[in-house]
Amino acid sequence: MRYYFAPMEGITDSIYRRLHHKHFGGVDRYYMPFLSPTIHRTLTNREDRELPYADSVDFIAIPQLLTKVPEDFLWAAQVCLDRGYDHPIYQVILYMNDQERTALPPMPGIKFTSWNMGGADGIPVSGGKATGIAKVLEHYGIDKSETMAFGDGQNDVDMFSAVGTAVAMGNACRAAKEAADYITDPVDGDGIWNALKHFGVL
Repeated sequence: MRYYFAPMEGITDSIYRRLHHKHFGGVDRYYMPFLSPTIHRTLTNREDRELPYADSVDFIAIPQLLTKVPEDFLWAAQVCLDRGYDHPIYQVILYMNDQERTALPPMPGIKFTSWNMGGADGIPVSGGKATGIAKVLEHYGIDKSETMAFGDGQNDVDMFSAVGTAVAMGNACRAAKEAADYITDPVDGDGIWNALKHFGVL
């Protein structure tokens, strides 16, 4: 089992990552908060600090880029490469409408799944939430019937098929609600809490 450390903007900065690795360890990869390049094509002091050269730390850290301009993405990707970050790309998040997405040329090995009206994830065809859940269940010997998942987007539909009880939030898209076993209240209405009480978990 591998452990990946997800970022929280404004909290898990470079100092936090170094201290966590020093005093706790056990994390295989630390994911950095998003780097958002601009037309100025230069790193701010904060971005420069948050993107240290890969060989200056004794743990694996993965940069994340966020931009809607292809040229800015390519510039930032080159900066990352120049600083020693040559990891494979596992996910691309696209911001586009359905018409733009259907106009994309075929991309071998990549599948797209929407999570809101203007966003889509580009991930390996063998990947996804359902695959991740299946791997965890297999590793820990947990039966599918003992699992529950919460979701609200198109990208949660496959995940629902991988668990025993699928719960759609009250604010979920139609596809997620149709695939769910139960529809709870919206996120802002304590939907997860209420669903856990409904099923007797709490």
